[in-house]
Formats: sequence, structure tokens, C-alpha cells
Amino acid sequence: MPTVIQRTVRWLAVTASLAGLLGTACGPAVLGGRGIDAPTATAPPGETASLPASPRGSPSPSAALPSVSPTASIPPATSATRSLPPASPTASAAPSPPASGGTATPAPARPSPTLAVAVATPAPNDLLFPVSRQLALPASYVPPDLVPLTGIARLVRGTHQVRQVVVEDLKRMLAAMEAAGLQPAISSAYRSYAEQEATYAYWVHTLGQREADRVSARPGHSEHQLGTAIDFASAENGYELEESFATTREGRWLLANAARYGFVLSYPAGKEAITGYAYEPWHYRYVGVAAAQEIARLGLTPLEYYRSRAR
Repeated sequence: MPTVIQRTVRWLAVTASLAGLLGTACGPAVLGGRGIDAPTATAPPGETASLPASPRGSPSPSAALPSVSPTASIPPATSATRSLPPASPTASAAPSPPASGGTATPAPARPSPTLAVAVATPAPNDLLFPVSRQLALPASYVPPDLVPLTGIARLVRGTHQVRQVVVEDLKRMLAAMEAAGLQPAISSAYRSYAEQEATYAYWVHTLGQREADRVSARPGHSEHQLGTAIDFASAENGYELEESFATTREGRWLLANAARYGFVLSYPAGKEAITGYAYEPWHYRYVGVAAAQEIARLGLTPLEYYRSRAR
């Protein structure tokens, strides 16, 4: 018969073994039930922390942001749901989650459509090139006339670029908004193939591929790669790229007036069956004044307008 001491030693050994197994099974603390730790975004004094921007990019609270001059770079909000991952576009690791614990709630899963995809390069003067689920840009495509927006607009989440052809009408529109007492900001503009690849991978990792396909373009299929798409932002909703942007003063003004300056809403409400993407009230594309006013008059998306002209 084992002694009391022997039985005690055996009991302690079994207990320690079980504790090790349970610890391995549970793993690290989870964030929002997704099993991933949230990073903390930091930046040296005077620089902007690298936080997510638009995916193509669920409401969450944001830290109050300071007032800025018209050409200042605004610090990013503390969380966003439609956003670029903090990781490098070339990183092979799984994308990081949004900062400050923000989580997104996916819609019910549904099969992603299987579409035939063609690849083409737009002509320099083609402002209506129909990049979409069916038509992609080459991975090597970079617009030939990109210029920085530093000094032209309030910038959120880093510096941004657009094509030169956009600049003059963008300046006129921003001046009109400021004259109306508004403070528009730009959260995203040109995005390279590699950056879109990282963005899409982040959303697949966060939401699963089916839901990611609703809120993020696959690499090569993003209007941002054209250099003529801009995500606008407002202090009224913490510079977040959310549907609440539509109710901000900047969002309402753009919806009513952007076409006068050559900009149209690419992904309106109720058009997901046509565009392939969920409603994005912040995402405008420059197509030129004449085309934009015609698109607005007809109540079409840029893709519908292009297809109607191609018939």
C-alpha cells in the first residue's frame, strides 16, 4: 500500500499535468472572441500613428481629436472597422486586428459569386475605366501622374496621393466646403496593389472571405488603385469610415454637391447587387464634371453609367 506521502506526491504530479494541458488548450486571451491580441498604435512625437484606413474599410467610440489647420495631418482615430491593417503590405503573418478592441459583426454568410475576371490597363484619359469584380487592374499598374495631397487637404491616417487630373476640381470642392463652414478630411486615396492585398487579407482574416468580399475589393479590383478614388472623413463621427458618415455635415454636403466638382458616390445604398459592395457613403470617385453631373442626374453608379454607354 502506498504511504500518505507517496499518494500526495502522485496527486500533485497529476494536478500539474492537467494544468499544463488546460493552459495549452486555452491559449492567449482573446479579443472580441476572435483569439487575437490587439496591438497598441504608437508614434514618435510629431508623427501620426499607423492605424487602419478604408478597406476599399461597426461603429466604435473614438478619441477626441484636436482642431487643426487646413493643411495639417490629423491624428488617426483610435479604432476603425473598415481599415488597412497596421502590418506591412508584404508581411506574411496574419493581419493584425483593429486597435482598441474594435470588432466587426459580419452579416449572415452567403456564397461569394464566381465571376469571370479580365485584366486590363486604363488609358491615361479614361476616367470611367470600369474596375470591378469582373475587371481587374494589373498588379504592376501605377497611375502615371500621382501627386501628394499634403498641403492641399486635411489628411487622416498618414499621407495620401491622387492623380494630377483630380487636383484642381478637388481644391475647388474643398474650398467650397470650407466656405460653408465644414472641415472635410481625406482618409484614403491612391492605394497600391500590394496595399490592397494587405487590406483584403486583413478582412478575410477578420470576417471570413464571404463577408470580406462585401466590404473589401480583392487586389487589382479596387478603385483606389486608379488614383481617382477618395475616402472622405468628418470629425463629427470621429473620422471613422462608417455609415454614420452619411449623417455628418460633410457627408450630406458631398451627397448633394460633389457631382458639381466631378465626384460621384461609387457604392450607394441599395446598389450592392450592381456594384458588388456594401454601402460606402464616404467613397467618392472622380470622373470629371460632365460625366459626374450626368451620372447624378440619371441616379446611376459609375459602373452602371459605363455599361449604359458601352451598349
